[in-house]
Amino acid sequence: MLKNQVKREGRWTEIPAYLRERARKKKCQVCGYPYGKIRHADNGFVLMREHLDHLIPRRFLEARGINPHQVNVLLSVCCSCHGKKHGLEDRIFQGDLASYLSGLRGLGYPVDRIIAFAVSVGLKEFQKFSFNERGAA
Repeated sequence: MLKNQVKREGRWTEIPAYLRERARKKKCQVCGYPYGKIRHADNGFVLMREHLDHLIPRRFLEARGINPHQVNVLLSVCCSCHGKKHGLEDRIFQGDLASYLSGLRGLGYPVDRIIAFAVSVGLKEFQKFSFNERGAA
């Protein structure tokens, strides 16, 4: 059975070059693996490349009139961590913010930073979330 595709509102926009340069790092900010190294994966070997990821999906921010291209919403992540997060993004578009944040916490994403950014740009639905040291909501 095919999974229903989630409608991702908003539009895709490119990250400006100056922000790309400011957000770049030498290793993944989630798992710590250095870029340019080869890593063993389930399906073989993979060259770890940098992806710049929006802590909150850019389309979600765009649809709410929030500029997604701010350095404090960008995170330098490896292709592996980015792929895992991408699978969780449908949850935020389905209105399941708790599952989105819990899933990101489980992957090692800086959930407190995500919540702080969201609250700072007026996303009030994030205000009710905080995580303790063990990652429980």
